Amino acid sequence: MFPRETLILERSADLDVDVEILVDSHAMACDTQVNSGFTSTHFLYLSCLLASHAFHIRSFFANTRDFRDIIWLCMDLRWVTMPRLKKWVLSCPDNIASELSFSEEHWVDPIHVLEYSAKDVQPSAQELQRWSGELYPLLRDVECSGVPYNWNLFSASNIQNLCLAYQPWDDRPSMETLRGILSNSMNTLKTLVLACVVDTDSGSPPPAVRLVLPRVQNLTLGYRISQEVQVLLRAFEFPAVNKLVIQPSEAGTGTADVFINVMNYLPLDQLQVLELWAAYFGSVLPGLDPDLVKKGCITEEALPVALRFIRRLTSLRLLSLHFPCREFLKYMNYPVTRPKDGTGLPPNKTVNMTGLRALLIHSQHPDIDHDVVSFIRERMEQGTVNGKYVGPVMGAMTLFLSQASQADIESLGELKLAEKTRLEYFS
Repeated sequence: MFPRETLILERSADLDVDVEILVDSHAMACDTQVNSGFTSTHFLYLSCLLASHAFHIRSFFANTRDFRDIIWLCMDLRWVTMPRLKKWVLSCPDNIASELSFSEEHWVDPIHVLEYSAKDVQPSAQELQRWSGELYPLLRDVECSGVPYNWNLFSASNIQNLCLAYQPWDDRPSMETLRGILSNSMNTLKTLVLACVVDTDSGSPPPAVRLVLPRVQNLTLGYRISQEVQVLLRAFEFPAVNKLVIQPSEAGTGTADVFINVMNYLPLDQLQVLELWAAYFGSVLPGLDPDLVKKGCITEEALPVALRFIRRLTSLRLLSLHFPCREFLKYMNYPVTRPKDGTGLPPNKTVNMTGLRALLIHSQHPDIDHDVVSFIRERMEQGTVNGKYVGPVMGAMTLFLSQASQADIESLGELKLAEKTRLEYFS
């Protein structure tokens, strides 16, 4: 079993090895997504083989459709020293996050790699850090997505890039446990992904003091219900964040509440990169006169959530919108409020998001495409004076749209919103 892999590992004993295992995985190319026929015996044999070569594994990447495959794959790596390991990635599809537990019929053994060995007592933070430093001294990148762990014993420390994602409701770490995990890397974390991983039903009040993660620059928040984002942002502070990704696992789930909490707890004025997935804010408020917004006749608190959010993004340079809603696109073209001293603004500074250097919109849905076309048309019209476009110009604009929208896009003529425009149409 696995003769070629065995030979490769034996002949590379003096070299660092990068292990990548894709079995019936969404990460595989479409033309290779066939059933592997692998059984638990295959994974257990492979686990034994990898354990004997753990001393020179530099990175470990496993992506399967079933989390049980990964449990078997990691079985013999339990508490094994991996002195060269720098990257550890275990990933399964995110649909497990909608379940109550990893298995309602049978008890599931959690994955024991990165786990502290003793189960009788809860180890201290210092003990967890010591254990991680001894077994995985070079480990810096960790992703545990859609796989079961005993989170109380999770030892990974001094991590730079961490992704904890897609846990069933009953198997999520408590806020106290999650806080402990992040505190063990609080001074090293630069990139953090927390998606469908926080327990919202514990009934515990928010911590009296938020844990400051001073070096996190790239933050991804994923959720099934809006309370998950609120609980996270009440517990952790991100003073250095400049890239934010917001990704619900179901489109339109409490979007407005999510963005209210984001505005309350994150320094949006310093964001340079923003990526939004399926953010749905509802309908554009009727009667919200752009001229009243321009003149400052409406208080900030009375503005719609989407518009308030957009107006906070004063440093934004790169915006990616995946399946955007009409409201967000509409308010992107609303005028900024004139200075109180009455001075006018140059034509390229009169609408929201004039500082953008790049815009990506991913739609591929005819209804959304229609809103995208309207957004482009309105922005070009607002920036045109005496037949000449003088509005804001980005460096690059990329549009992924359905084939049905091609004629509408071509009817706009030259797209003057960007120096370079890339158009991709899909049937």
